[in-house]
Amino acid sequence: KSMFWKPTDGDHNIRLLPDVDEDPFKEMWLHYNVARGGLVCLKKNYGEECPICEHASRMWNEGKRTNDETLKNKARDFFAKQRFYSSIIVRGEEDQGARWWSYSKTVYNYLLELVLDADYGDITESESGTDLVLTYGKPPGASYPQTKLLPRRRSSPLMDTQEEMDSIINGATSYDEVHEHKTAQELESLLDACMSEGLDAE
Repeated sequence: KSMFWKPTDGDHNIRLLPDVDEDPFKEMWLHYNVARGGLVCLKKNYGEECPICEHASRMWNEGKRTNDETLKNKARDFFAKQRFYSSIIVRGEEDQGARWWSYSKTVYNYLLELVLDADYGDITESESGTDLVLTYGKPPGASYPQTKLLPRRRSSPLMDTQEEMDSIINGATSYDEVHEHKTAQELESLLDACMSEGLDAE
């Protein structure tokens, strides 16, 4: 089974799981368009030197200097993008166990408002939390798919028994395993390979 879950078009019932450090929302900055799945940005996440950030900044500055919009657009592709992660179960797919769901800042802001709403309380609580109805798809006329969330009107237990709850929670993959922390040298090698492939393609 995969440690990740990605919604398909339609409605899904999901439940955010309680977290060991009491923060169900994990923030990560990733570089896309260099290697499949995204690469952890060393600068944004850890305050370390990041060769991909440096490459993107050089491209951006050169694009500004020469008024080259094409170059600036290429630079944007290399800048780190912010993503958020939560450990969830999907109703009807409990046999898949806990999986990590990645989402945008817009979705994060809605979830944050929800957990701060006294009417709902702790939506991740095992005994009295709240399931969410997630609707995913591209509305007519839209360029990209959108995610909409609606909390259930009634709270519910995470699972029917304490044993099942413990199994789900204890079986969750640690967030530290979601993305590999590569060294600056490894990122530079991947960036060089990416640039070489781009040149070959041209």
